[in-house]
This record gives sequence, structure tokens and C-alpha cells, in this order.
Amino acid sequence: MAKKRYSIGMKVIAIAAQLVFAVILALMLVVLSALLQKNILDFGDLKNKSFESSSYFSTKFLNVTEEIFHFIDLRRKFETDGNYDDAKLVDVRSYFNNRQLNRGVLGEPENARTVSYSLGDLAEWSRGYSMSQYEFVSKYYLDNGICQEKSIYKDGEPVLKEEKHISSLGEMTAELQESVVQNVEHYYGGSYSMSMVSDGWEVSAVAQAQTDKEEDEESSKKPKLDQIVQRVIAGDLYNLNEAELTILLKEMDLSFAQCHSNYQFVDEDYLPKGGVGIWDAFLKGESTMREMCDNFEALEFTLENIGVEVNLYKKCLNRYNLTENGTNVSYWISIGNDDVTYTNISQPIDRQLAEYGEKAGKYIFYQENDVRLMTNVKEMEDAFYNGLEPKYGGKGNVFFVCVDTSFPNQDEFLAARDEYDKMHPWIYISIFGTAASILISLICLIYLSIAAGRREEGGEVHLNMFDRFPTEIMFAMAVAEGILLMVLLGRVMYRFNNEELAGRLFMTGVLAFFGVASFLVFYLSFIRRIRAGVLWNKSILGWFVNGLSLMFSNWRTSSKMLFWFGLHFVACMMFFCLVVNHYDLMPGILFFFLLSGVEAVFIIRDSVQRGKVLEGIRKIASGDLEYKIDREQLRGDNRQLAEAVNTIGDGLFHAVEGSVKNEHLKADLITNVSHDIKTPLTSIINYVDLLKREKLENERVQGYIAVLDAKSQRLK
Repeated sequence: MAKKRYSIGMKVIAIAAQLVFAVILALMLVVLSALLQKNILDFGDLKNKSFESSSYFSTKFLNVTEEIFHFIDLRRKFETDGNYDDAKLVDVRSYFNNRQLNRGVLGEPENARTVSYSLGDLAEWSRGYSMSQYEFVSKYYLDNGICQEKSIYKDGEPVLKEEKHISSLGEMTAELQESVVQNVEHYYGGSYSMSMVSDGWEVSAVAQAQTDKEEDEESSKKPKLDQIVQRVIAGDLYNLNEAELTILLKEMDLSFAQCHSNYQFVDEDYLPKGGVGIWDAFLKGESTMREMCDNFEALEFTLENIGVEVNLYKKCLNRYNLTENGTNVSYWISIGNDDVTYTNISQPIDRQLAEYGEKAGKYIFYQENDVRLMTNVKEMEDAFYNGLEPKYGGKGNVFFVCVDTSFPNQDEFLAARDEYDKMHPWIYISIFGTAASILISLICLIYLSIAAGRREEGGEVHLNMFDRFPTEIMFAMAVAEGILLMVLLGRVMYRFNNEELAGRLFMTGVLAFFGVASFLVFYLSFIRRIRAGVLWNKSILGWFVNGLSLMFSNWRTSSKMLFWFGLHFVACMMFFCLVVNHYDLMPGILFFFLLSGVEAVFIIRDSVQRGKVLEGIRKIASGDLEYKIDREQLRGDNRQLAEAVNTIGDGLFHAVEGSVKNEHLKADLITNVSHDIKTPLTSIINYVDLLKREKLENERVQGYIAVLDAKSQRLK
């Protein structure tokens, strides 16, 4: 019975069952996860089979309600008199700040700093827009004053170059100002705020006027350095004139400085109202560098988002208002501030909205004026007050959304009901399959743990080739396999969503199979090692610790080897340091090769000496007990070993010689004794034979003769 219990067939069956039920467990967990994410599985209400009263329906209803509220918000933005208005102006700065559009139309007056585009242009532009790389280069140099050059490159091509004299730090570009301020703080201490008067990148179409004669005369007075430094320390850095700033820069050895700034701006395929683009306005001096960057940032943000909003508006319009197949969702939303009602209910309503929704099926009805919420959707009250009302509520607003639960039209609610009816039975299948798989997998794992390495009851533990790998290597392989499995599982979960459940199930099953198979290989190897008592002995750490123990227990023998190892290690470290530092390489290289040569001589000499000792041992082992190892050319431990081998040979020779002598003595003794016994025995046999020939009548005498005859013959 014991042999069958630990037979290969039983182990194969257990491993196959472990793999199969591990895969089933993984698949059931994926199904349960999908049911939970879709809210089809509700542990608080497992007996509920109705789609309309399920959490799945509530989640769907909440998502649709929020989408409708967002849709109404988009209608307020994009429509004029109930129709989509692609001529509506969009101020990109306003959209960037609060997602709001201008309410004006083309032709209305506009603030000089606003940048407005038509909604149609932005929607078309957002389908595909490109970016260009701009490089702003600014530098100054001292040449009879302070000269500043500014250049702008678009995708490597120059688009602007300007050179002028500057009379103060505030006229420099912001990058040059920052460079000068950092050096002043380094040389003289203190802290200096950047000038807010100008960023230094204003472009003027008119050349800068020459300085007045009075300024020339004042700058020619050549102020003293210590006075300039005192003013700088006192915080008057930005009030220095050109001559004073020139002296300060020369003192700090800053006769030249250059700064680069890179930006990415949207290519202006469409022009804003007024016909002047953001870039052209900057070149004409109508906007500053900061304003230009802010406008481009707002434009890029608008293009990234407004196209998404327009597409969502169109999708919702076709889904809830213009669909040919109809929709099961009805809404009535009145925005109090606009005094406008948005609805997709075409027929007149002859009753209260709440009664209309109750008759249709599931609904939510809210009036802001009397703070009244009515709904028959599960868990909708908390969701409304926690998410929808704070975001979309307002004075005078009325919200009504309902779903016809008879589902007369083909829409997402009908598809959701069909999916719910199809997946709901899998709740019980998945729970039972998960429990059964866990139980059977646990039983198989316990059996495999008991049977690992055994072939019979009480027998020795059998190890395979994999069990002979070092423990640390096997552990590292197990960890790497676990990490790889987690990464692949994460990619599967990311790649396949709940709508692609079949693909997720297939890939999860494959990963579960190979993952559990790898786990069994490593786990059972650990069990066999522990059972055989080789977990520590087969480890690299165990080998190292045993080596240290052996070294300390044989200190005299290992001390010389440790000395040479330490010397070689020091030489290698010196050589490494010299190579890293890239200087004085030759001494280190020579010392390294010299030490390596000495080590090679010692190793070769020790190998030759050990070869002679081994040759002597082979001679003596083959029977040449008189062979002597020549000790003259041996040193150290090898000489002592040769002396010990020669002594052992002498001992064996004397032992063999004594044994041979003893054998000779034994042979002589046996020969002499046998000769001494043979002569009288022959006489006894002959006389007994003679007595047998005599016809003696006494039976007792005949008996004595018979005994003598038998004993003498036996002795012979």
C-alpha cells in the first residue's frame, strides 16, 4: 500500500489535478472580478435576480444620468436658440481658466488681450494640429557699454534677430537677468528679486533711440567700485545705470553670457478674431513674451479638450435626441438661471413628472426650490447628493431622468439587461467553482508535500538533477519567475477589459497553468531539500561558511594562502584606483604584473612538488615499498608530506617483512609437527591392523580395536 501511495502514477495524478483546478480557480476568480466590477455580483443581495432592482442597473442609471447632465452643460455652451452654433466665439484664455466660452458672436467688440476663435474652427483644428520647436537665444557682451543680442529660431530656422544697447539690468531678458542675479548673490550675498517691469523679450519695430548727452556725461564719471558694491548690497541692483552695471560685470568676470530657452508652440492653422495670430502679435509688439506663452498654452489646452467635448455633445445628441431606433431614456432638465428647458420628450405630459417616471419604470426627480428628491432607483439618493447635486445643482434647477423598464427600444439599457441575464447564473457557478478548486488544490498540495522525494515508506529521500542547484540560485529563479508572472498578469488585466472577457480568461488560464507548474517545481524542490537535510549544505552561503570554518580550524595551513590572497587583493585595488584616476598607470601595472609573476612561480613550484609526492604515493601503493621520495627539492608542507609518506613506506616494508617471517615459522612448525606425528601414527595403524587379523573372541577387545582403528584413521 505504501508503494502505491508514493508511486509515480499517484504523483502524476496529483500534479495534473493541481494544475487543472488551479486553472479553474484562476478562471473563476476572473469571472467573479468581472461580476464585481460590473456590480452584477452583490454579496448583500445574492438572491436578487431582477435587473431593474440590481446594483448593475443602478450604476448604469447613474452613469447615464451624469452623462445627460454633462450633455446639457455642453448644450448650454455650444447651442444658440437650441441649435449647434459653430460660429460661436471661444476665448481660449477663458476656456483654459474655467472651461467657459464667450457668449458673443462674430463682429462684437473684444478686449485687446483676448484671443478668440470660432467654435467650428477649433473643432476642426482639434482633429489634427502640429507643434513647432522654438529656440530663444539671448546674450550680452561688453563693447563700449552693454550690447544685447536676441535671436529666435523656429525648427532650426531663424525668424528674428535683434541687437541693441541696454542701460540697466531690467532691460535684459529674464534668463540673462537670472544669470547676473545668481552671480551677484554668489559674490556679494543677499537676495534680489527679478524685475517685474519687463521680461526683456519685447520686440519693437522702432530702433532704440540713442542715449541723451546728459546720460553719457553721467556714465563717463566712472563711479567707484566700492560705491557700486555698497548700492548692490543695499538692494539697489536694478537701479544701476549702464556704466555702473558694466563695472560690476567686469569685476565678476561676466563680460559675456548666453542663455537658451526652448518652447513648443501650436502651429497657427487658423487665425483668431481680428486676423492677427498669437505669434504675429508678439512680433508686432502687441503682446509680451509672457502673454504670448500664456496664449499658446491656453490654445493648446483648448485644442486638446474642446474636440473631445464637441464629439461627446454630438454622440449624446444622437443617442438621446436624434436616434432613429429611439431610446428608453427620457429627460426633462430646466436650468433656473437660463430659464431654458432641455428635454427629449416630444409628446405633451399630462401628469406630474414623478407620476410619469413611476409609470415608465425607474426615475429620478429633483426640484432645487423645494429641495425635493424622488427616486425609485436603488442607492440613487446617496449617489445623487454625493456626486451629481454638488456639481450640477443650482437655484431653480429641475432634474428629471427616467428609464422605460419595458425596454421597447434598442439601446444600451436593453443590451445591459441581456448581459445581466446571461452573466447572473455565473455568480453561483463561480462561487462554487472557487470553493471546490481551493479545497482540491489544497488537498493535492498537501499530498505532494508529503510524497515529495519518497518512493516507499521510510525509504531514503530521492533528489533529482534540479535539486542539486545551489539553494540561492533556485530561490532567485523562483523570485524572478514570480515577478515575471505578476508583470504578465498585470499586462493581461490592463490589455483586456471587462468587455473582452474571453481574451482575459484565456490569457489568465495560460498564465495560471505555467505559473502553478513553475511554483510546484520550486516548492517541491524546497521540500525535498529540507527532507534530505541538504537545504543548507547545497547553498552557496553554506559552502562559504563551511569554508571559513575549515580555514579557522586549520589556521596554520591556510595562513600562508590567506597572506598571498590579501596581498593580491591589495594589489588589484591599487591597480583599480590608478586606472580610475587615469594617472600614474605604469607603477601600478608593473607592481600588478610583478606580483602576478611571483604568484605564478609559487603556484607552479607547489604544483610540481605535489606531483612528485603523488608519484611517490602511487609507487608505494603499487607495491614498491622501498621507494623513497627525494626531499631535497621540496619545501614547506610538501616536504613534511614527503617525509610522512616515506615513513609510512618504511612502516609498511617492516610490517610486510615481519609478516613473511611469521609465515615461514608457521610453515616450519607445521612441517615438524606433522613429521613427528606421522611416524607413531603409522605404527599405531599397522598394529591395529595386525590385531584385527587376530581372531580374538573377546567382544570387548574387538570393540576397543574398532575404536582405535576409527580414531587413528581420522587422525591420519
